[in-house]
This record gives sequence, structure tokens and C-alpha cells, in this order.
Amino acid sequence: MGTELMARGVKLPLPLWSAESNLTDPKIVSDIHRDYVNAGADIIGTNTFRTTTWANLTFSPSVHFPRLQNYDVSILNKNFIIFHVHDVFV
Repeated sequence: MGTELMARGVKLPLPLWSAESNLTDPKIVSDIHRDYVNAGADIIGTNTFRTTTWANLTFSPSVHFPRLQNYDVSILNKNFIIFHVHDVFV
């Protein structure tokens, strides 16, 4: 996900890297998930690399990590509903 976000011009600042794009660029995250499915992916990973408890405690307690996780799951759910994708594992 991170490499694809960078290729599409999204900045990946520390400490959150690609997870921040769930809040700042949800359309691009959605497009990437959709493009993977359209390319034939059977499994889609969530964009939650830096949303761990460790990252939360280490970097910034002010960042709402569960919210970052939920945003990407929400993005994926919308894609599955819009594009009628049922046989892809997340």
C-alpha cells in the first residue's frame, strides 16, 4: 500500500506513514483497494501498518489510532458494497 500511495503522490510522514492517508486521502486509498481487486487480487490487506498500540504509545497519544484503523475498514466496506465484491478476503 505504501509504495502505491507514494506512486500516486501521497506524502507518508512519520510517525504514521501510510496510515495517515486513511484520514487525509481516503479516495486514493479506496482507489488502490479497488485497483487491486480489479487486477484479480483474492486477498486485500488493510492500510493499518502504523496503527498498533506500540505506535500509539511511542509516537503520539493524541492521534486516534482506532479511528485510523476504522477508516480503512470503512473504506474497504464501501468498496465491497459499491463494486459488489464478495469473494475477496480482507
